[in-house]
Amino acid sequence: MRLRTTTEIPQTILPMLATSGEVFDSAEWAYELKWSGVRCLAFARGGRIELQTRNLNWVQPQFPELAELAALPDGTVIDGELVVLEEGVPSLGAVQRRLKYGRAAVVQELARNKPATFIAFDCIYAGGERLAELPYRARRPITEMMLCTLGFPLASTTASFIGLGPGLLHSARAAGLEGVMAKHLDKPYLPGKRSRWWMKIRSKESGG
Repeated sequence: MRLRTTTEIPQTILPMLATSGEVFDSAEWAYELKWSGVRCLAFARGGRIELQTRNLNWVQPQFPELAELAALPDGTVIDGELVVLEEGVPSLGAVQRRLKYGRAAVVQELARNKPATFIAFDCIYAGGERLAELPYRARRPITEMMLCTLGFPLASTTASFIGLGPGLLHSARAAGLEGVMAKHLDKPYLPGKRSRWWMKIRSKESGG
């Protein structure tokens, strides 16, 4: 499938949002673990990395340990989650606190002692080529390739499985994770839209 080339990446991009749902199993859907963190789009442009939250706030000064993401190809925008682990489990409070610190000495100490990881799950632009109109099944391997080529230990992709929704949800519960995401394999990325083609399924027994 031919990519649509662009000469300019938007200054900001609203991320695609999910609806809530119940666990199900389908070969037309991929399932990913849902990490408890801060939603973040990583923009690689001009030899630097810019980190934008879903509220369009720029937070790269709070996460200097992720500066090596700038090695991504210029004109790349990757959607993911900023995650900080405490005792091996993602801590939403820990990563949210990182957003509040402005003193350089405090930021640097936290970057050393409690580094954040950027967990990628989608790619909107790759080297200046727009991917949003491609189906998830085409965007996903590009996302994985970008992170694999980067070889940066504080950046990774979340595992993706076709089908196996109930089993992955069980694993998420056992690991103390928030839940799973279900994404239709044949649907595009819809910036700024809440879509039923992405569903968040929480680990609580009640679902939704």
